[in-house]
Amino acid sequence: MIHEKNMQCPKCKSDLPKGQQTCFVCGHKLKGESEKKDNITTSSGKHFNVSQKNRLIAVLWMILPIAFLLLVLIVYGIVASIGMSGDFARGLNMTLAIFGIIGVLSIIVSIPMAIIFGSRRKEPVSQFDARSGRGEDSVFPSELKKWNWGAAGLPLIWGVYHSVWWCFIVFIPYVNWIWWIIMGLEGNKWAWEKRYWKSVEEFKAAQKKWMPWGIVFLFLPIVLSAFIFIYGIIATMRGSL
Repeated sequence: MIHEKNMQCPKCKSDLPKGQQTCFVCGHKLKGESEKKDNITTSSGKHFNVSQKNRLIAVLWMILPIAFLLLVLIVYGIVASIGMSGDFARGLNMTLAIFGIIGVLSIIVSIPMAIIFGSRRKEPVSQFDARSGRGEDSVFPSELKKWNWGAAGLPLIWGVYHSVWWCFIVFIPYVNWIWWIIMGLEGNKWAWEKRYWKSVEEFKAAQKKWMPWGIVFLFLPIVLSAFIFIYGIIATMRGSL
């Protein structure tokens, strides 16, 4: 153990200069300032994170079924707007209905699959901030108490990627209208608790990559809704003239 006034190797008991990290007599690694009990970095024990490959697979399990269902709905809307009729139209509508059912069932299946892949811990972690990745026992740094745009704008994709399973509340009617606010407020905290991070700087850099996409997908529905609303008013006014 390193003392304030002198140092001694705990293995061979040799006297060492203050600040020495390795005993030059027996080669024993000493616990220096970087490994004090109150230090935030550790490398002891076996620690694992969900590998990036598994995180991406989990995200794809959510994106692909949803994208497939949206595509079916878009095609159905186009067909309905054209006003097709006859045997071909009936057959096409039947096919789209079947695809719609497949899309819904795929989304139901994708949820447990995303959880499975998003929980497989295959990435060994040797050094990390000891305050992170410990669930409720984690210590959340005060400098991270900020709004998370990725969690707010892409709650489902961001949540699956970070193994934050609270994101599935977006499927609950009515609650999902305000859930994006909760995700934005608590996103940093949940992500910090779910995964081992090397440092606060690494965490900030990772969340910064989500920011532009989160902002776009957060405000895009608002802009589209406003456009549709204004278009409806204009169309109504023209119809009344």
